[in-house]
Amino acid sequence: MLTNYIYCKITIYMSQDSTTKEIVREIMKRLVYNYFTEEDVIESYFNNIELAWEDFIDDQQLGDCENICDLNLLSDIPNIEVIYGLIEVDYPIYDEILEYDNESGDYFENESKVYYLPHYWIKVNGDTFEFSKGTLADYIDWDDIYGVETENTERYKEFV
Repeated sequence: MLTNYIYCKITIYMSQDSTTKEIVREIMKRLVYNYFTEEDVIESYFNNIELAWEDFIDDQQLGDCENICDLNLLSDIPNIEVIYGLIEVDYPIYDEILEYDNESGDYFENESKVYYLPHYWIKVNGDTFEFSKGTLADYIDWDDIYGVETENTERYKEFV
């Protein structure tokens, strides 16, 4: 689970004029280098960010998105915004809700399907990017689970 990573900050100066591609690449590097704590593992990934990124995504679990979008790690990167909202999923989560029946005066369990989950994501220069697709791998059929681009921005609902 990604909640127990060791925090070490990698500082690379990012100017206000940095391109979206440069900013996205820097976010990916920081997430990978801060997730893998063993020095030899970090060194082996240093020249292969794509392989490290795949392992990073594969290790994600539902609920890790909050730590992935941690502003303490990303606060000095310009033109980013961490967003908290709901994401529409392809496969529902079944939730049992305890409801009250006025006629009988009894409580009963009612199963409901939930098609939206609370989720964090990042906007770079106003565009939505998904750095935690692995957290929702069981609920969304991603076209490219390892890519950070969003295939369908309509599934993201920001809290206002």
